[in-house]
Amino acid sequence: LVITTWFILWFTPSNEDFRADNLSWNGGRDLSDSVSIMSLASLSGLPPSPRGVTLIVIPYRQFDVMELEVLSDFVVGGGVLLLADDYGWGNQVLQHLGLGARFSGQTLLDPLHNYKNKWFPMVECSADEPLTMGMEHLTLNHATVLLDVTPDGVLASSSSFSFLDSNGNQVADETEPTGPLPVMSREVLGDGQVILLADPSVFISGMLAFDENLRLVENIAAASPAGLFLDQSHLETSNLRQTKDLMYAIRGTVLTAPGVLTLVMVVLLITMAPVWHREKD
Repeated sequence: LVITTWFILWFTPSNEDFRADNLSWNGGRDLSDSVSIMSLASLSGLPPSPRGVTLIVIPYRQFDVMELEVLSDFVVGGGVLLLADDYGWGNQVLQHLGLGARFSGQTLLDPLHNYKNKWFPMVECSADEPLTMGMEHLTLNHATVLLDVTPDGVLASSSSFSFLDSNGNQVADETEPTGPLPVMSREVLGDGQVILLADPSVFISGMLAFDENLRLVENIAAASPAGLFLDQSHLETSNLRQTKDLMYAIRGTVLTAPGVLTLVMVVLLITMAPVWHREKD
């Protein structure tokens, strides 16, 4: 039973958002297949020289102080941090970096300029920027908006029909901000840049099916001659993921020389136990 359970868990595919090993619509497999991107299990895996490097961070888990310092050093040293957030911990990063921009954390709706319904707004892109080159719009999925961004750095904005649903009633009330509202921007910090995107869903397989969403990913990769990285250490972690991580750790221990010797001894003990039992009888 234990061995059967082990194999079932080992070969059960991931179902977590943005994970490179998730083959489903909400995974990051198509992202990995579309461009050359390296997934990081820890921010310590960043290259020592940040120039020409782009790091995509989807901040669904809180950062510790050391991680925030790594991100700060990375950007100030010349790297590009693409912070894609909607309802996570993006503002913790922005506060530590000393930037005034923030993610609203409230839902952007567009009842007219959308794909299928108002939760999938189609936003207009700047025509003069490398990251949005060849793109007219992005299609978002339950996105938010950016606040207090640098006006000259706005790369994409919602349509004039959109609104920020501050009270969650799905109706454009008089007191709620209306479009155009920024959803993607560039902020300069030190020798590097912070690109803010108010919807990380752009990077899941289901949303990369839209040609211009895929074009954004290709443009990001083209602007990253020294490497494109995806931080997976701040994605949400399921019970299945935690179990698999433990299994990987156990396998890594077993495959060492002491681990193999211990395993052989355990197998011998299990095999010989009936023989010893009969001899005693």
